[in-house]
Amino acid sequence: MSAREARAPFHAAPIVVSFRAIPLSTSPISKLRAADDEQRQAKRNSLSDKLPVEAKVLANLKIEKAAVERERRAVEPISVR
Repeated sequence: MSAREARAPFHAAPIVVSFRAIPLSTSPISKLRAADDEQRQAKRNSLSDKLPVEAKVLANLKIEKAAVERERRAVEPISVR
């Protein structure tokens, strides 16, 4: 009997730990990240599609404001300016 066997009053089985390798492309975390990236990209695309429309609306409002301001100045007496 070896010294190691003499110290241990029982026979312990070796502990075996195995990790199953999960490729990153199919891991659950990777799938969640991909879905999150897709949602962000969709939102970005939606916002970038709205930008030209909103810019045109803003430009039209600025033109209208300038026309109203011009009309107001024409109606006001000169002494108020």
